[in-house]
Amino acid sequence: MERYFSGIHEKNQFIFIGLAFVASLIPSVFMLWFVDAPDLKNGQLSILGNFFPYFVIFFIPVFETIVCQAFPALLIDIFSLNAPIRILVITLPFSLGHIVPDLPISSFVNGISGGLILGKR
Repeated sequence: MERYFSGIHEKNQFIFIGLAFVASLIPSVFMLWFVDAPDLKNGQLSILGNFFPYFVIFFIPVFETIVCQAFPALLIDIFSLNAPIRILVITLPFSLGHIVPDLPISSFVNGISGGLILGKR
């Protein structure tokens, strides 16, 4: 399977990105059939109505990727930052974006680990 995707990546990077994006949506779309959005049940974000799951699946991840990963990576490339600063610039925005108000410490730690994993080159 890895050879197959490597071959697609070498032939056309845009098709590879599209396939990776579609593959990443499969679990989320599948979960729409089985799980109700908890924020709709308790009235939060009710202004989005039935569009809430799609907003969470499509818009928020794209926004998060641009703000928490692409922009910091661009800053790293522009300023040629050293390794410890590079790790901080990638990890901190990602971890701050994943803080859950009811669980600030554990969600911050989870955000740090996710930022380290996703931000590693």
